[in-house]
Amino acid sequence: MTVIKTNFKVDSDGFFVSWTENKEGMCLDMFMINEAKNGTLPKDQRVRDLIEKECGPNVSEARLLTIVYGYSLVDMKEIRLIASDAKSREIWKGGINKIIHDVISMNAPSDHFIKRSWVKLCCTGDADGNIQVKNIYKLVPSKLEDRVVDSLKALNLPNKKNAVIDPSKFPFSTFMSLYNKLCPRKDIEDIVMNRTGGKAPYLSIEQLRTFHNEEQRDPRLNELLYPFMKALQSKAIIDQYEPLEVLKGRGLITPEGLQYYFYSADSLIVPLEKLQLKAKDMDEPIAHYFINSSHNTYLVGKQFGGKSVVDMYRNVLLAGCRCIELDCWDGKGQDEEPIITHGKAMCSDILFKDVIEVIKEAAFIATDYPVILSFENHCSIKQQRKLAQYCLESFGDLLLTKPIDGYPTEPGKRLPPPSKLRGKILIKNKKLIKTEQDTEKENAAASKDTANSPTKDSNGTITTNSQNGIKSDSAASDTKKDGTDDAKPKINGSTTTKTTKGDSSEDPPAKKNLDPDVVAAVANYRYTGSTGNIDELLSSVVIYTQPVPFPGFEEAKQRNLHYNMSSFNESTGFGHFKASPTDYVNYNKRQLSRIYPKGSRVESSNFIPQIFWNAGSQMVSLNFQTPDLGFQLNQCKFEYNGMCGYLLKPEFMRRDDKQFDPFAENPVDGIIAADLAVQVISGQFVSDRKVNTYVEVDMYGLPVDTVRKKFKTKTVYGNSINPYYDSESFRFRKVIFPDLALVRFTVNDENGKMIAQRVIPFNAIQAGYRHVVLRNEWCNPIGLAQLFCHFKMKTYVPEGLDEMVEMLSQPLKFLSILDERSKKMQVYDVDEDEDVSAVVDETIEKAPSKDDSKPQTPAKPNAKATPKKSDSGSSSSNDSSSNESKAQMVRQTSAVGGMLDREPIKPVDIDELLKSKAFSKFFKKHQKEYHLVHKKHDKERFSAISQNLKQVNDLSMETFGKKSFIENKTKEKKSRQKTGNPEADLKSKYIARVKSLKGSPSKDKINALVTKHISESTDIAKRHEEDLQKFKNKASGIIWDQIKSLIINAFGDQIKNLEEQQKRDFAELRKGQAKRSMDDTKKIVIDRSENTDKEDRTRRHRELSQYNVKQFMEERKKLCGRHDREKKQLEKKQEEEMRSFESRKDEVNANQILYLNINR
Repeated sequence: MTVIKTNFKVDSDGFFVSWTENKEGMCLDMFMINEAKNGTLPKDQRVRDLIEKECGPNVSEARLLTIVYGYSLVDMKEIRLIASDAKSREIWKGGINKIIHDVISMNAPSDHFIKRSWVKLCCTGDADGNIQVKNIYKLVPSKLEDRVVDSLKALNLPNKKNAVIDPSKFPFSTFMSLYNKLCPRKDIEDIVMNRTGGKAPYLSIEQLRTFHNEEQRDPRLNELLYPFMKALQSKAIIDQYEPLEVLKGRGLITPEGLQYYFYSADSLIVPLEKLQLKAKDMDEPIAHYFINSSHNTYLVGKQFGGKSVVDMYRNVLLAGCRCIELDCWDGKGQDEEPIITHGKAMCSDILFKDVIEVIKEAAFIATDYPVILSFENHCSIKQQRKLAQYCLESFGDLLLTKPIDGYPTEPGKRLPPPSKLRGKILIKNKKLIKTEQDTEKENAAASKDTANSPTKDSNGTITTNSQNGIKSDSAASDTKKDGTDDAKPKINGSTTTKTTKGDSSEDPPAKKNLDPDVVAAVANYRYTGSTGNIDELLSSVVIYTQPVPFPGFEEAKQRNLHYNMSSFNESTGFGHFKASPTDYVNYNKRQLSRIYPKGSRVESSNFIPQIFWNAGSQMVSLNFQTPDLGFQLNQCKFEYNGMCGYLLKPEFMRRDDKQFDPFAENPVDGIIAADLAVQVISGQFVSDRKVNTYVEVDMYGLPVDTVRKKFKTKTVYGNSINPYYDSESFRFRKVIFPDLALVRFTVNDENGKMIAQRVIPFNAIQAGYRHVVLRNEWCNPIGLAQLFCHFKMKTYVPEGLDEMVEMLSQPLKFLSILDERSKKMQVYDVDEDEDVSAVVDETIEKAPSKDDSKPQTPAKPNAKATPKKSDSGSSSSNDSSSNESKAQMVRQTSAVGGMLDREPIKPVDIDELLKSKAFSKFFKKHQKEYHLVHKKHDKERFSAISQNLKQVNDLSMETFGKKSFIENKTKEKKSRQKTGNPEADLKSKYIARVKSLKGSPSKDKINALVTKHISESTDIAKRHEEDLQKFKNKASGIIWDQIKSLIINAFGDQIKNLEEQQKRDFAELRKGQAKRSMDDTKKIVIDRSENTDKEDRTRRHRELSQYNVKQFMEERKKLCGRHDREKKQLEKKQEEEMRSFESRKDEVNANQILYLNINR
């Protein structure tokens, strides 16, 4: 150990702890620090002497501070500091621990990590504080040092390795210029040139606004809740990030300014709110959370022959783990202290009491949410009592020893939430179960003297003389690691095992006095149950985590004991998951389950935890000493929610009224599937060695969502500073359950060895161009290493529903389309009254929502879904819809019966019916009959007039004589003009004869004769009128019957036409469905645009076939329903029209009777 006297300091940004050693600046990255804790004086007297020499005698331990750091969890080192006083020690300890457990800093933007590199150069200067050029050379691989030389020359800075730079000449802005020269960003220049069509090397305010709305905005967001970027916001970005004042004043941003924008917190790949603790989500039962869990926590190496280390518990707890494992065995020494080791695996031992002390110190440093100690208990009763006493003495009030108020351990009662267990330690160990006989024994024991009650001697040792209440045919043994706990024979609900050594009457010595309440609890604790040889005191502190042999899903459901839990090795757990996936999920809604690696993983490797997260298992325990894929998925997942170790499971995995099948291949009602395309464009400082690299992008989620070893970029040779991958988009077409999915990026060398990696939850990724800051294998950030990617995200949309989804996501655009349609309808003088508005509102209300409880038609996998540009808010976007959207609308409408081409059925027009050929023929017949009646009447009147004229002539001959009568008749004939109407001419003769007799001697006779003639003519006219009226009455009934018959025939023709149209609808539907099915299959066969392989095409073809069958049946059912509604509506309309015609009957009849006289 080296002792030096120097000053330590932390930079103003909290990036490094720095000091000077041997005239060289030294620093320790905060990311490498695991803990700052109280220090102790070393036991080595030689070292103590060195300390006294440098710091004076009698150095108080209150001034000592130990900083624990390391690259990994299994290889930690220490720096021991001596503060000027105790207060300074506490300030340093608290400050460092606050910085290192800040999850926000680990997910900071790129410019944060660039600045860290600059601060590191400043901290590692020479004795005079100058920047050492040799440290700048370390930023790049040794074989690419020419870039450093050229870049420093371009900035007029010293470029020799042994040179130094005055820090005043090397501010952060200069370092950024150096960074840009070392790592030029052609990729960002290409983005700018593409957006401007190659016309200008900069973007205007409007172009930046459009770019942001089209590329950087998630199209799944509702535009009302998440409005598009405005020009003012665009200008603010230019003002903040554009380095050239001239262009900034003109409202322009260069590629360099856009680069700084991409590096900033405004362009994070993960929004910071996704990382922060959501306290409101911590009030669900603890079974509703994934819990960060460790397996064989004490080991730092292999499972066989590995080394056990006490500090692994500290390291794991500080890394956010909330469930740790303690394999407890009997100690073999004289003191018989319980030990922790991997039994029968030749692993080293550590003392149980030392582990408990470390757990007490580290349990609630990183977070105060509950810690679960999973005991694998192989101890005798005697040493089990020690386990319990050490826990009670060391943890004190931190240990949960009884149910909390409102959450009893009773059937059907839910487990408490993490928020109610903050600052508490829970023990998972087999528990004695209370029976009716036990209750009787308790009551009897209460009435006895205190001889059988526990007593406490002067040393604080608890003893009891009672040996009742423990069955001798059972033994203490926790869940076996090989999964044999599921196969133990049961006797009356108990599990039989071999009895281990020890007696319940023997009690170990205790260091401290126990609380009297605990003593009383032990006195009254006389239970028997599922495992026999369990110490009463240890059993009494097991509350909500009581392990039992797995009884089966149905039996567990009937028992409904939420505080019971079971453990499975990965093989057994996978068997249950594969055989009964839905039951497994439902089981985990109610109670806890724990999964641990199978025994054959001797190298301490890990399984993929995603398998059991899919089933809702809470405690998926991993080997934290191995930084493999499983470890990385686990650590990156639990980085969220403030790294508190608890993640709320998705709603479908918590609600009792929902059923979830992890093997589902189609979107589930209530879960919105997603579509993700990832383009890896470039990398920056991906390695400190000159290696050939490529990037692989995988997804882990449900079995149908998981895609591994499929998407990788081309290999870039000889450039690890700014490799330009420019990959095609990697398309994850249909992500069924985004809430569970994880996206993993790995940078590998040409041999497939991982250089760097990053895992991000699917739902945390922001759309657009983003930098992905990379991590090492232990999930710590790596200097400047990052990837530049383009993410396109959208909701997975079934075939034909694109326009509906667009309407829901962009209601403003939909409303603008309605307004445009209203303007066009004004040409018809149509007013938008309340009825019209109601129809529009009803249309919007009927749009399906994610909360709709009715089963939805399974979403269709797109045969080849072309990414659709999101609305940018510009006028051009609002004026017209995309061709794809229009095509989808036409396709959707055609699918329900070709309604776009259907002509509306015209209402029956009675005037048109009266002009019809059938009615004209009928009417002419009745008009002819009417004319015959009139002709008969005319003939009768003519005959009567002729008879009257003869009588007048006879009187005239009698009066004037025959000769005179003939002469007068001749004169009249010459003077009278004929009218062409025989009846009128005859009447004219009659009148002339009558007038010639008025002054004659026969005056009286002619008057009498005329009077008689008038009377006879009146009778004839009256009789004729009656005959005509009878004819008209008869004719009106016949005419109306004929009109009604024509109306009924017209109605029948309407029904017939509708049925013919409906037949054509079905024919078109069948034809369209056949074509769609063939087109979909054809698209899958010819699709080569997006890395589609045979397996993917087979899966898509299968999904399309399943979808088409369901969709086609649904379409036909929908069409039948539509046809039925159309027919009913038409019949109702016909009834209304008939009632209207009946009300016009008299009017129509009157009109038709008038028409009878036409053409007479």
